[in-house]
Amino acid sequence: QEATLTATEVVPVTDVRLPSHAIPDSYVIHLTPFLIPGNFTIEGHVSIAINVMQDANNITLNIKDILIYENMVRLTKEGQVVKIEGHGYDEAREFYTVKGDIKSGQYKLDIAFQADLNDDLAGFYRSSYMNGNETRYIATSQMDATDRKSTV
Repeated sequence: QEATLTATEVVPVTDVRLPSHAIPDSYVIHLTPFLIPGNFTIEGHVSIAINVMQDANNITLNIKDILIYENMVRLTKEGQVVKIEGHGYDEAREFYTVKGDIKSGQYKLDIAFQADLNDDLAGFYRSSYMNGNETRYIATSQMDATDRKSTV
């Protein structure tokens, strides 16, 4: 007889703070919700002004349930394109990382993305109401800072 035992330790994710070397100054976000049964999605674009306080090899942002179009991510410093060497995802901490040779200074990070327009009351989501016997859909947000669900 042969027996196999696999033991894995489940370690809770506790370090969820973003690195402090890159501070966002402002965001310009464009969202196009599709409120079509069978295609509840969002197409979006965000432009983030970022102040990088010290030289680093990345800029890290929070994301959750978002598909980033990596070929459409663009990083610029003073109008000059900065080469992106890679993209990283940390699903447990809900991080997206742009990797490159990042020197201190002012940057602009442009990201195109797609996401599901879910109905779980978190982030930008869909809701519905009845108009007579017709279901109508809306895209909405509670504008909460974060949506960390704790498990005890």
